[in-house]
Amino acid sequence: MYEQDRFIVRLRQQINSNPAIVAAWLGGSYGRNQPDPFSDLDITLVFADSDARDRAWAQRASFCKNILAYVAAKSQDHPQYEHRHNVLYANGTLADVGFFAAPDLQPRHQDGDIKILKDSADSLAATQQMRSAALGARRIVVNSADLQTLDDSFWIQFWDVYRVVRRGDTEKPFIGYVQLLADTLPKLTAWLLPNSPERQQLIHLQYTLDPNSTRSHLQALITAYRAARSAVIKQNMLDFQVDGAFEREIDRVLQK
Repeated sequence: MYEQDRFIVRLRQQINSNPAIVAAWLGGSYGRNQPDPFSDLDITLVFADSDARDRAWAQRASFCKNILAYVAAKSQDHPQYEHRHNVLYANGTLADVGFFAAPDLQPRHQDGDIKILKDSADSLAATQQMRSAALGARRIVVNSADLQTLDDSFWIQFWDVYRVVRRGDTEKPFIGYVQLLADTLPKLTAWLLPNSPERQQLIHLQYTLDPNSTRSHLQALITAYRAARSAVIKQNMLDFQVDGAFEREIDRVLQK
């Protein structure tokens, strides 16, 4: 739908014409041979050493935009990961391009299934796929300290939003609500099993200018959060003690 196939043809041409790129592959849904018309493209470019990588990184924006030179594009460096560049083309194609030095490559779960676009004489891409596949299924390890940090943050941020909504103001605390979700949902949803009811319940969100409706949603969010927290504790067999005295008092205030 968004011309990904044409993009891949042009990407392959640009990679093959650039001798500095010693290996390249697609990951994600293309690596698994399960793309759909809305799939983005996860691209890994590998260079012989860090100097070659740094020279290419300095030209990252022009490299990415030149893949589809006839299509307007916007790009940015990834906000979290080093040497990753995101580009959105006006035809809807979205690409995430990683620039790596060959000596720095380590097995990664996401490289267990890849579509190789170019490989070095010593089969660097094929070796990376084999080593990555040997890692087995990905499992995010959670410890009690991680959950305690998230739990403390959740209650403080939640109450900062809820108290103002109870006052009848939903406009002022909206940003705090968004921050609460940003600090809570990505971690919890990653820790929970993909199809678990606790995860599904957690992502039913609602925030409106009606304070009564939003207050009801926030109370439901507490229920969903507690269920998700319990599931994380059970899945990871954590020695995590819920602060029952604190939460009983919070419940009492909520019911006033």
